[in-house]
Amino acid sequence: MKIQVFHRKSVFSNLQWYVGSVGTGAGPAAPSSYPLAPVSPIRRAFVPLVWLLLAGPASAQAAGGVGGVWAVETALDGAAAGDRTGAAVACVADIDGDGMDDFVIGIPFADPNGRNNAGRVVVRSGATGAVLLTIDGAKANNKLGSAVAGVGDLDNDGVPDLLIGAPETDVGGLIDAGSAAVLSGATGGLIFRFDGGAANDRFGNAVADAGDVDGDGLDDLLVGAWWADPGGISLAGSAYVFSGATGSLIHRFDGSALGDALGGSVAGIGDLDGDGFDDVAVGAHNASPGGLAGAGSIFVFSGATGSLLRRFDGTTAGDWLGTSVAAAGDIDGDGVPDVLGGAENASPGGIYKGGSAYVWSGASGQVLYQFDGDLANSFLGSAVAGVGDADLDGVPDVAVGADGYPFAAQADAGLVRVFSGADGSLLHESGGALAGDRYGTAVCGGRDLDGDGLPEIVIGADQADPGGLTDAGRVEVLGFFPGLFSSQATVSAAAGANVVFSIDLPASEAGFSYALLASRSGAGPTPLGGIDVPLTSDPLLSRMAAGNAPAVFRNAYGVLNFAGDGVAYLDLPPGYATPYIGTTAWFAVISYQPPATGRLSSVAVTLDVLP
Repeated sequence: MKIQVFHRKSVFSNLQWYVGSVGTGAGPAAPSSYPLAPVSPIRRAFVPLVWLLLAGPASAQAAGGVGGVWAVETALDGAAAGDRTGAAVACVADIDGDGMDDFVIGIPFADPNGRNNAGRVVVRSGATGAVLLTIDGAKANNKLGSAVAGVGDLDNDGVPDLLIGAPETDVGGLIDAGSAAVLSGATGGLIFRFDGGAANDRFGNAVADAGDVDGDGLDDLLVGAWWADPGGISLAGSAYVFSGATGSLIHRFDGSALGDALGGSVAGIGDLDGDGFDDVAVGAHNASPGGLAGAGSIFVFSGATGSLLRRFDGTTAGDWLGTSVAAAGDIDGDGVPDVLGGAENASPGGIYKGGSAYVWSGASGQVLYQFDGDLANSFLGSAVAGVGDADLDGVPDVAVGADGYPFAAQADAGLVRVFSGADGSLLHESGGALAGDRYGTAVCGGRDLDGDGLPEIVIGADQADPGGLTDAGRVEVLGFFPGLFSSQATVSAAAGANVVFSIDLPASEAGFSYALLASRSGAGPTPLGGIDVPLTSDPLLSRMAAGNAPAVFRNAYGVLNFAGDGVAYLDLPPGYATPYIGTTAWFAVISYQPPATGRLSSVAVTLDVLP
């Protein structure tokens, strides 16, 4: 497997950073003049920025937001044609003890040692992309890795463990009964194995960490068997919850009608009903609620009792709600976890199979957000994931795959969109490089893979053709670069301060010029040289854009190093900031190509002046 690692640089672990405005306004008017240092010849090399103010309208760097940039941190290519690397992905806790979270890749069509489609699961370091564990399917056509999940430390060795599905395993002569296994994260050794009870159950087609449903302090296990025939009802499907302590069955949930396919997707969602026990969600994408054939449903069950807590139904025949399901986190801030689900075959606004995804309130069941595909056969909702607070606004965000989307006019290239949990706006979208990649087949997030304090997103494109290897597959790790961090969020005017601004832009900016900019009026945005900068235009911004930073700044202008990094300083002598007590200043850094072509802007960081 080919690995490309594009490292986000390490940042000072003890720094604090903030997005947008912390203050309530501009505060008192600025003095009519600023103490300025003489402009040295080397600084003059970087001061044509005043022309940026006149350079015309800006183009957004990231959809829906101003400042910061999304970039691929690691790219992993499948090793052999037909492997389908990235058909499943899971973002998991720290396996190798390096303090950074890791991730798991399912490769269900791999042929280890010539065993056709036996499948493979690979655990990789979040920090380096290196292989930590490889688990191979034992027999041909097991398709191990069709589903993967991280679970807690079930064997008490201090290392989190794994749950993996092999849904086409033959069990005791039962063809395609399917299996799921809990494996040690430390060694890959078997902890538990669960098998389907009948031929063609496809047990293990979906797996998830159920959370602690029985209150024993250990995570429990959720497994789908979407082709099961409970009570003789063909393809109604089933889902099972097993104890993480003993492996015993805690709950079984069965589809109620022919072809429901309950268990096609599963997720642990946290404690929705406030009883102290975690709850679970199960998708039945082919259910027919209210007689709407194939509209689909998602069921939320009590972890404590197994009773139905909530049911979300597709609104139109053929929607396939329940194609995917995930924990969204507490989107609406009411203390109750919310639920995220996909309906990849929905046709919103008449857009045939554009697909839809929904976030529902866990407390009320009301729709908080609906995201719709905008092109036919996009299949938005093919995969969904809660991704944590990706944009640093204090609210968890969500990612939605659309693996049929014609990204960049490439048929079936696929797409993943990241949406704000705060307002539902589009934060970012990225897609497959070539037709047929199916980027967005799988997605996970919410884990800090590189130790920078921010969650990454892992995306599977299982039909990508790297190096001409048909359907070898590809996995990308996507991260958000705020771009600027400050050593403190407040300063004492009386004591003074030495504020460090750590510049951390992607390596693509290496060798380009940078400028630290500031405003006393707000977080803008202001167009500069074709990009939006999250600062409000005022005299201070104009001065700094002209290369005339006040004398209290050091290294406000310069060239980014080989990694896209730099550092600038604000040295405030005691008493210097007394006229600004009670006010806030906003700072951002831009990279640019002299004389006037803006490239990237950071987010804004703030500094409050206290007595």
